[in-house]
Amino acid sequence: MADEDKHEGDVTEPEADKVVTPEPIDDRYCVKALGGNRLAGYLILFGDEDAPDLQGQWFTPATKGIDQIFRTVGKLPALYHHGANKTLKATPLGVTDIMEKDSVGWWVESQMTLADKYDEAIQNLVKAGKLRMSSGAIPHAAKATKDGEITDWPVYEATYTPAPIEYRMIDRPVTEMQAVYKAVGLELPSGLLVPEGDEESRRKAVEMELERLYLLTL
Repeated sequence: MADEDKHEGDVTEPEADKVVTPEPIDDRYCVKALGGNRLAGYLILFGDEDAPDLQGQWFTPATKGIDQIFRTVGKLPALYHHGANKTLKATPLGVTDIMEKDSVGWWVESQMTLADKYDEAIQNLVKAGKLRMSSGAIPHAAKATKDGEITDWPVYEATYTPAPIEYRMIDRPVTEMQAVYKAVGLELPSGLLVPEGDEESRRKAVEMELERLYLLTL
C-alpha cells in the first residue's frame, strides 16, 4: 500500500525492521485493560489556557453537557477513531457503561464486544501504551469561548484511538449517529440532533434540549 493511501488511525502492525525509541508515557493518557474484555481511560482531561489541546481549546470541571446523554440513555457507543478508520468505519467496539468525573477529568469504562480478529489489534495497542481516548460531541450543540474554553460539550460517543484530538470535531450525519446507537441497542435522543428554524431558533432549541436532558437525570 502506498503511503498516500494509508489513513491515520488504521489498525496495523508496526514495521518489524524499524527501531523506535519510545517516548515516556504519561499514564493519565493511556487506555488500560481491566480484564474481562473491558477497557478504561480518561475520555476528557481538564486543562486551562496554559494547557490547551492541539486545537487550542480546553475542558474545565464547569464544562456543561458532557454526561447528559450518558445519564439519560445509560450508555454510550464505544468507537474506534471516531468511525474514521477505513476498515472498522462506524462499527461500535462495544459500549461505554461507566462515566465519572474526578479532579483530573472524565473517566470512562467500556465493555468491548468487537470480533476477535480486531480485538487482538486493539489489545496490542493497549499493551504498547499507544491507545488514547477522545470524545465525540453533537456538533451544533458544542460551544467554546473565543479564548478556547469549552463551555458545552454533549458527548454522544467515546472513541478509542491512537491519534486523539484531530477527529474530535468530526461532523457525522444524523442518520449515521443514530445507526451507531442502534447497532448497540441504544436510542439517541433525537430532539438534540434536529432542531429546526434559523440560527437563533436552532440555538434556543439546543439549549432547551440540553436542559430537558439535564432535568431527566435529576
